[in-house]
Amino acid sequence: MSKPSIKSLVLLAIVGLQMLAATLIISISYISSERAVMGQSQKLMVESVEHTIRHTQNLLNPAEAALKVTRNLFETDILTPHDRMTVERYFFEQLSAAPDLSGLYYGDEDGNFIFVSRSWDMAGAAYRTKVISRSSGETGAMLIYRNAQFEKVSAGYDKGDTYDPRQRPWYRSAIEVNDAVWTDPYIFYSSGKAGITVAAPVHAKDGALSGVIGVDLQIATLSRFLADLNITNNSAALILAGDGDVIAHSNLDDIAIQASEDASRLRFATIDEIGDPVARGALHSIDGASGAIDFHRRHFTRFEVGDNVYSAAFIPISVGNLDWSVAVYTPEMDILGKIVSSRTNAIALAFIITLIAILIGWAISQAIVRPMKSLSSFADQISQGETPDTKDLPASPADIERVSQAFRRLTIWLDAYRAANDALNREQLLWARELEMRVEERTSAMRDANAQLRQEITVRAEAERRLAIEIDKHRATSTDLERSLRETHDASQAKSRFLSSMSHELRTPLNAIIGFSQMLSGHGGAIKDEQKTEYAGYILGSGERLLKLINEVLDLAQIESGRMPLSIEFINPATIVTHVVAETGIIAEQHGITLINEIKGAGLPDIKADAARLTQCLVNLVANAIKYNREGGTVRISAAFADGIFRISVTDTGHGIPADYHPQVFETFNRLGAEDGNVEGTGIGLSLTKQYIEKMGGSIGFDSTEDVGSTFWFELPCRDWIDGEDTPAIATAMRA
Repeated sequence: MSKPSIKSLVLLAIVGLQMLAATLIISISYISSERAVMGQSQKLMVESVEHTIRHTQNLLNPAEAALKVTRNLFETDILTPHDRMTVERYFFEQLSAAPDLSGLYYGDEDGNFIFVSRSWDMAGAAYRTKVISRSSGETGAMLIYRNAQFEKVSAGYDKGDTYDPRQRPWYRSAIEVNDAVWTDPYIFYSSGKAGITVAAPVHAKDGALSGVIGVDLQIATLSRFLADLNITNNSAALILAGDGDVIAHSNLDDIAIQASEDASRLRFATIDEIGDPVARGALHSIDGASGAIDFHRRHFTRFEVGDNVYSAAFIPISVGNLDWSVAVYTPEMDILGKIVSSRTNAIALAFIITLIAILIGWAISQAIVRPMKSLSSFADQISQGETPDTKDLPASPADIERVSQAFRRLTIWLDAYRAANDALNREQLLWARELEMRVEERTSAMRDANAQLRQEITVRAEAERRLAIEIDKHRATSTDLERSLRETHDASQAKSRFLSSMSHELRTPLNAIIGFSQMLSGHGGAIKDEQKTEYAGYILGSGERLLKLINEVLDLAQIESGRMPLSIEFINPATIVTHVVAETGIIAEQHGITLINEIKGAGLPDIKADAARLTQCLVNLVANAIKYNREGGTVRISAAFADGIFRISVTDTGHGIPADYHPQVFETFNRLGAEDGNVEGTGIGLSLTKQYIEKMGGSIGFDSTEDVGSTFWFELPCRDWIDGEDTPAIATAMRA
């Protein structure tokens, strides 16, 4: 790819800078103007909306004022529902004084109703009064038409009128809120005009609800007001209710349509039902399309409809409980038209200036390129080893003349350089020959040295391999030695624990045997026959305890040596438990413990175990539950079986085992901190029990909560078994 010429670069630089400057100036001018105009447009829209809001509030305030005054008159008994003529006259005067009010009415808890409104259904009548008197037993409604002077024009009775004010939304809403409340806008049935109702409850002096007052207000004047707004030539405005209905619009004919459920009634149109696509585009351009927008905050938006771009503003109105929003929209071209025209003229002017800049750039580039071509030709001859004639170098302008002088000096220098270079080349040839000889000598010496180095590396690698073998042997020996030391240390600690525990346990019964034996032999003086019997009992008990301790130690030794014989057979668990309860019952009575056996009766499957060892295991668990229980506590023996597994559980109400001791429960000679207490023991029973159960093919475990109690359980395989009719309730429940 060829590089651009100086001429092209000059032209591009001049034209580019000119176009960049023009573009920046036009863009900045347009953007700043557009922002200023759009800001002014937004300000005008906000001012128009705020003007609309003030007008709306001025329209709603008289209705609230009339409601407040009327409510006060009823609650102070100045007006009473029983004085119908006074109430009717008062309602008439309120309507005469406030042209925007459509009607006033009062309904009570008995269903009575009086309503004075403007009349649209009878010529010559300006007002219509509707009276419903349910308390008098009448049915239907009395209708009275009056002129502007309150003179009766006509009267009649509609017996088919079943209107009940207590069932109307305005009545229920006022009671529910217990204050003045605005209803949602709706189309008045009689006049077909857009309106809204404000209602409030009336209370008697004792606080009881008497009825509800309502004031109807026409809001059609809002649409006429919006039609008179003049922001720009093509702008428009509307008011949206909280449910998305259009309750006021610049075009009044757009907002009322027939209700689908009753063709004779009218309702407000939604934003999607009015014939204004620009209004729909404005609403759908913000979050919450189809009217589901947040009317508690302002919204400003830009949107497109067809080929036009619009700006819109949505600003909330807050009057009482109403959530309305006033929307104003206007085409941006109404505001930006002159700016667009000015931008077009500026672009045309920039194009003309750019053409002029191209011509000027071409002339400047020609003045630069001619002498540059001469210099380029001169440089090409030098690069080819020639010595060009310096008289052809350009002499103007001044910058080019300085370059020409530099080329002349370069030519003189090149001639001297070539002569010096020839002499240097001859010297380099001599140096090269001498260097080759020296390199050959050094190369030979390096080959000999490399051969000797490779031999030394081979010898060293063999030595390192042998050293690694010796290190591995040393590590293996060290590991075996460490393991032997640990095993020796563990055995020493176990021996120490065993001797410490056994010395105390053996010494206690032996001391008792020796002491009572001495007393029997007469060392303590003469003794009675009953004392002999008592001392003999103590000696017998201590001997049995000593024998049991020795048997446990021997059993533990046999299990650990693998020589413990077991007689595994199917046995009845209820028989074993009954025997254990009988054996431990005396201990329980001595400690004041209640022993509960829940494993009784027929219907239990046989379990696979050694009867003697199983009895010993269960005795150990029950004895521990008694010894470590609270005074007056209980020990419960229960069972559960399912899927060929039979579980026996021993639950006590003792102090429980602290969580820190749980991992050490089944360790041999470990009494879990009870060594210094009053409870006798060696720490062998639980360890021996665990090994017996596991030898018989079962498993053992426990659950314990401190200050609540403990449950020790073990599981053994049982004979396949099907529930029968005599199955005990406890077995059936646990199996389920």
